[in-house]
Amino acid sequence: MDAAARDLDRICQRIGEFVVSFQWLEHRIREIGWLLIDPHRAEWPPTQLRNLTNRDLVCRVQELYTDRVSAFPGVGSQDYCESVRYVMARAHDARRARNGLLHAAFVELTAGGEVHALMRADPRLVLDEDGEHKVQSEVLTEAALLSLLASLGPLSVAVNMHYVQLIHWLPFDPPPQLAECGLPFHRIGLPFGRS
Repeated sequence: MDAAARDLDRICQRIGEFVVSFQWLEHRIREIGWLLIDPHRAEWPPTQLRNLTNRDLVCRVQELYTDRVSAFPGVGSQDYCESVRYVMARAHDARRARNGLLHAAFVELTAGGEVHALMRADPRLVLDEDGEHKVQSEVLTEAALLSLLASLGPLSVAVNMHYVQLIHWLPFDPPPQLAECGLPFHRIGLPFGRS
């Protein structure tokens, strides 16, 4: 296998790694929703939230979280809600990146009968500032895909920390007294990464 084919294989592998990592993130967000809907796990397996798009899932879980946690006594409850809003906004960013990657048209750039690069082109029509149609495209590189993949790490940690915090508060009756916020991502950014 020549170098260009190996590069193409690594690019495809990185796309697959991103998809699998994103699926884990999506499922953890769904699990947060399930804890909030049914903290006693009375219905198993949970059926709600299964058929939502990722966008609707993130919005619904944020709504469930803020409705529940904002009712907890103590000044920390509002900070926890702000933190989850911040984290879910980053989840929407990850969703848009995923959609830009997976709903793209892929074009092989060839020369001399060999594939030298893979280009991603957004099939949606976009208008530039002059009202002209433009195509958003980029040549995919392993480095860029590794960076995109790495961006999921801090987000996944933050989502998981909110999930674990909810487990510590279960069964929410009596509601926990929140003197302060232990997950102030809205002030400090995502853990271990860029905000």
